[in-house]
Amino acid sequence: MIVTGSQVRQGLNTWFVLPLRRTAIGLGCAGVATLFSACGQTQALITNQTIQGFVDQVVVPSYVSVAAGATQLEQALQTYQQAPTAANLEAARQAWRVARDRWEQTECFAFGPADSEGFDGAMDTWPIDRQGLKTAAAQPVEQREDSRKGFHAIEELLFAATEPTLSDRQHLVILATDLTKQAQGLVTRWQQASDQPAYRSVLLSAGSTDSAYPTLNAAGTEIVQGLVDSLSEVASEKIGGPLETQEPDRFESFVSRNTLSDLRNNWTGAWNVYRGQRSDGVAAGSLQQRLQQQHPVIAQQLDQQFATARQALWAIPEPIETNLASPRGKVAVLTAQTAIAAVSDTLERQVLPLVQ
Repeated sequence: MIVTGSQVRQGLNTWFVLPLRRTAIGLGCAGVATLFSACGQTQALITNQTIQGFVDQVVVPSYVSVAAGATQLEQALQTYQQAPTAANLEAARQAWRVARDRWEQTECFAFGPADSEGFDGAMDTWPIDRQGLKTAAAQPVEQREDSRKGFHAIEELLFAATEPTLSDRQHLVILATDLTKQAQGLVTRWQQASDQPAYRSVLLSAGSTDSAYPTLNAAGTEIVQGLVDSLSEVASEKIGGPLETQEPDRFESFVSRNTLSDLRNNWTGAWNVYRGQRSDGVAAGSLQQRLQQQHPVIAQQLDQQFATARQALWAIPEPIETNLASPRGKVAVLTAQTAIAAVSDTLERQVLPLVQ
């Protein structure tokens, strides 16, 4: 069974609305100072500090980390091509896992250049064209369809049941070189201006008259919507599809058995955005802190839901691909799906309206 937004929503309304109404009725205008700067005048949830923390503490460092991971993967595959030993094969596979985990933490801010300039498609299209990949080795990678390159094309060749052939090893290096190029290009587009302004500058200019984001809330909407979309995809598609059909090969990283790590890193990326940083603690001006200051009931609810979702994801027996059919595995996967859907639902129904 796939848990729908309305099913989760029904449970949340009972928990959330009544305590908020009691607070408003019991305290009156003066008692809700954390929600209003003056009676009838709401404080802005999103500030320049919120956006700067999101960009400089989460987005840019995350993409820099992805680019470093892609470079290390490329180097590992070059080593494996030159010396195709079992140890070098395992080292290359581990380098893929590391780069993949870092990439999955960026799913909740796959807007801007990642979307409009095709970096996301070039790096992470799935499902891939397996048949086309077999005949694509001689085709320049920049001329290929996205379904014949990126993380999953590398995964298909690197984690195949049979050891990669010489042709496969050469192909893997070509694919990894392009992956590095795409990852570095994404970093460049966020950090450096060319014929277009750096996207970091675009977001940080939110609220100015000539900005692509005419208000701070417009940038805030982009950030919160990214969280909603990513977590909704995790619940309804990445987990929901295989859970509904009981077909484990519908898990995105089925070949490498890395799907559960994908999902956990999707959670981590969303948690980082919510807290405004990749390290422990709560960043000043972060979405989490702003909600704690202005809408503490919502903040408490989200904190608990994030914690519940984490506990549920880490409770799924590994690998998820082979445990989906077991009674214990099925219950654990369904529990995680429900918990992640709850986070997405609260963000969409309770937080998104605050920034629109």
